[in-house]
Amino acid sequence: MALPIWDRGIWVVAGAAVGGAAADAIAPILEPARQNAWARRPFKVLAPGVLAQLAAREQVDGYGGIPLRGVSLLDDAHRNGLGAARLELETALAREWPDLSALLRLRRRGVVGPAGSGIEQGDFRDGLRRQGYTTATIDDLTKLLTARLAPADVANAVQQGFLPNTSSLHPSDPLLPPAGAGDAPFTPPVELVDLDPEQQAFENGVTWEQLKVLAQLSGNPPGPETLLELWRRGFITETAVEHGIREGRTKTKWTPALKLLVNQLLPPSVLVNRRLRGWDEPDTFHARMKLHGYNAAQSEDWYESSGRPAAPVQMFDAWARGAPGPFGGTFDKQDFLTGIRRSDIRPEYGETLWALRWHYPSLFQLRRAVSDGSITPARAREILHIERYEKEDIDGLLRSWTSTSTGEQAGNTKAEIVREYESRIIDLARATALLRELGLSDAAIAAELALADYRVVRSSLTAAQTKTRTLYVGWRIDRLQASNELDTLGIPAAARDAALAVWDHERELNRPALTPAQIATAAQRGIFTPQHAYDRLAARGYTDEDADTLLRLHKVTPPA
Repeated sequence: MALPIWDRGIWVVAGAAVGGAAADAIAPILEPARQNAWARRPFKVLAPGVLAQLAAREQVDGYGGIPLRGVSLLDDAHRNGLGAARLELETALAREWPDLSALLRLRRRGVVGPAGSGIEQGDFRDGLRRQGYTTATIDDLTKLLTARLAPADVANAVQQGFLPNTSSLHPSDPLLPPAGAGDAPFTPPVELVDLDPEQQAFENGVTWEQLKVLAQLSGNPPGPETLLELWRRGFITETAVEHGIREGRTKTKWTPALKLLVNQLLPPSVLVNRRLRGWDEPDTFHARMKLHGYNAAQSEDWYESSGRPAAPVQMFDAWARGAPGPFGGTFDKQDFLTGIRRSDIRPEYGETLWALRWHYPSLFQLRRAVSDGSITPARAREILHIERYEKEDIDGLLRSWTSTSTGEQAGNTKAEIVREYESRIIDLARATALLRELGLSDAAIAAELALADYRVVRSSLTAAQTKTRTLYVGWRIDRLQASNELDTLGIPAAARDAALAVWDHERELNRPALTPAQIATAAQRGIFTPQHAYDRLAARGYTDEDADTLLRLHKVTPPA
């Protein structure tokens, strides 16, 4: 197709006039003509590099005459002087392959490779070779398939006993110092390693000032519970608590809430006891138990299982005297059996104990009754058998009661009268009259009965003092209350202080502590950190394995 005369004239003029720097000046004038020429004859082919990229990116399924929007890649390659084989080489060069890190991950994970199977060593080597790595380099890079433990992990594994403490290169130089003797007082060994910390930091690109920051970040402060305990005892300030919480990596927005825990809650057992004794109403009781995580049903179960019914002998007295029953009406056998069931006595013994409700005359009363004929010897024999006397003793007692009294018998009778008075079975007037019948003087009678009164007081005093000790050692009353109780009992000051000194020691040995299950539950509910729970279990004597097991049973991940 011939060019128009005007276009030909332009090109002639251009060919004659253009030269050197003038070409740049007239380029804008010639550009429309050039564009018109290409527009009329758009036969320009794609460059070989572009053809290779199209093929590499799978814009066609092949090269042999398969067009893409009317374009044959192979035809364009031929027009550029490239055959099919060279176009294939250009295409292979244009393809992109996974880098080294991606190939390592694919090889480790067994992802399906080009041939449909997991990436094998051949695929791995082929991928590296296509990126230009030499065979020797590929062999070295292959060693990176197996990752190594980080130095910190190796040191921790040695510390925990999963790796040996020595190496083949340093068989006589253990990594950790020996544990030392276990005799108290014990100081854990510390071994100073001759390395310059500033030089070590510098070689890692860390300045001395930066190393100071890292040193401040190392280690952990006490846990929040310990910080609050130190604050309660006045050992640290509130500001120290805030710093400790921040350094423990707890978000500072939680600090005000954590400081609210400085006041401990009374133990649930104390709250149940307050409800039992009428100090707290049910609504107050349930609100306070809820703070411990107990719902209303659980709190009621605890309350109902606390306390005890009247003792069997007390219930016998209530039955004999027609006292009101705890559930309405007069106290009866069913009330007794219910009381046994709610005590720590197994309920199957209820009927057995009910058969023991009767009282029987004492030896002194029985002797007089047999002597004056009010009770027959046969009935007396039956009563003595009920009171568990052996047959030989029963026979002897009946013979003595039915014969003339001797001085020895009178002496035994005096002791029986005093015991009866001491037990308050008979009153002062009756005891005095009976002792006069035995021929004792009023002075002797007064002395005997005064001694009996003293024994009663001493027994009561001992019981009251024992009760005070039990309450104080059991952390149910404080020292001031215990001291006041002893003063009320009339205990001399020196004896009181001596008793309290001994009780203080017993009280410390009897300090209440959470059970291992409660410690693990506290960690499960987020009250304790796993590390704090682990440390408390270890302090209770648990081995590492047992402490880990107990925490895992409560769905708590043990600390590393």
